[in-house]
Order: sequence, then structure tokens, then C-alpha cells
Amino acid sequence: MAYKVNWSIRYQLDNRESLESYQKNHAPALIQEGIDKFGQYLTSNRRIMERAI
Repeated sequence: MAYKVNWSIRYQLDNRESLESYQKNHAPALIQEGIDKFGQYLTSNRRIMERAI
């Protein structure tokens, strides 16, 4: 029997520009690495939250 495992990873960034830089320069390679390792067993989603002041 296969078990489903859920991970939740939270990042805190200094500003919106840091998020955009991460998404452009780092995220694509990490996404591809996950696909290469886990293929059909990988699903992901993203939530971008901002602090309410």
C-alpha cells in the first residue's frame, strides 16, 4: 500500500523582489529536480501570503 505524505514548507522573505528572484532563478531547477526524482508521485501547490499590518 502506498502512503501519501504531505509536506508544508514555509519561507519568509524580506520583500517581494526576493520572492520574484527566487521564482525566476531557483524555483525552476528545484521543481525539475522533484519531477526527476518522484515523477508521477509528486504534486505541489504554492500559497503566497503577505503579512497583514
